[in-house]
Amino acid sequence: MNESPTGLDRLHDIVLPPPIPWWPPAPGWYVVLGVLLLAGLAAAWWSWKRWRDGFTGPVQDHVARVPAVTVEVERPPGSEELGFLVTTESFKVEETWNPAPGRAPFGSVVTRTISQQADQVMGMALAPPPNAAPDGTRRYLESPAVATDTERGRFVGTRRDTVTFVLQRPGVVTFPPITYVWWNPKTRKLHGKTLPAAEFVVLAPVESLSNESSSTIGRTSIWWVAAGFIAVVFGMWQRRPIVALVDRWRRRWRSPERAAARRLIRACRRHDAMAAARAWNEWSARQSVVFAPPAPLHSAVLELHRHLFGPARPESWNGSKLKQAFLASLSREQPGFGRDVGAALPPLNPRDDVRITGGVQTPSSE
Repeated sequence: MNESPTGLDRLHDIVLPPPIPWWPPAPGWYVVLGVLLLAGLAAAWWSWKRWRDGFTGPVQDHVARVPAVTVEVERPPGSEELGFLVTTESFKVEETWNPAPGRAPFGSVVTRTISQQADQVMGMALAPPPNAAPDGTRRYLESPAVATDTERGRFVGTRRDTVTFVLQRPGVVTFPPITYVWWNPKTRKLHGKTLPAAEFVVLAPVESLSNESSSTIGRTSIWWVAAGFIAVVFGMWQRRPIVALVDRWRRRWRSPERAAARRLIRACRRHDAMAAARAWNEWSARQSVVFAPPAPLHSAVLELHRHLFGPARPESWNGSKLKQAFLASLSREQPGFGRDVGAALPPLNPRDDVRITGGVQTPSSE
């Protein structure tokens, strides 16, 4: 082996140093990041202080001046004699009477409602109704309903006045017409609308009854009082039979069988197959063992069972057929149909002095 330091066997490949990692950074980067953080905190504090100084701190007086504005108000020509005038391009006014003008009894209450609407006018600027009231009437004015609807710079004012009059004198009462005038700045003309006059014919009050009529009413009242007294005495005398009759009627009306029949009819009206089947089973269970439903009723019940237990869906069942058949069967009053019956079977050990009639024990006549 050649030991010469310049021998070729001492040659080897060049080894590259490892790459520099991005983390952790060099110590200089820590200094740069610290300086940036401090600069950001200082800027945020300075901005917050400026914002805070605008809302807090000592009170400061500020003096400002705005330019003067001159408004010249001119009255439209021809409106010197008009007291109240509205300036608008669109004005609507209408009224309603309750009741309508015509014949009215003495002392009737009449309500007049006047509704106004104007564009670009506040509701409070619209004219109130006149204060005058016709002779023979008393006037009551309710608080007006004033509103102003604004939308995108356009506003509409409305006012509704309700005036109530009481007619206190028989004869003809005439409410004069009311004229509303407004100035249209676009056409530069005066416009007006007149609410027509209304006339009521107040009927005279009905005279008091004559002595003969009063005596007749008095005799009739005496007879009614006497009849009521007799009915009370009879009721107290026959109190027990009456109470028993009412109790028997109540038990019959509230019997489970009648309740089941009513539930069946209601279920048929709602086309509820499940409720109808439950009501039918409850009602039929309270019938006699010899009871057989008529053919139409039997067919309707079979159709109900096909919808419940067959291929048909219960939701498609129509209860009109079962309802009609059930009501028709009830109206026929067949034996044992729609009435409570006694025991279907005789007792196991009947006594000699009791015989069985129709499934009910009755004393023997022998």
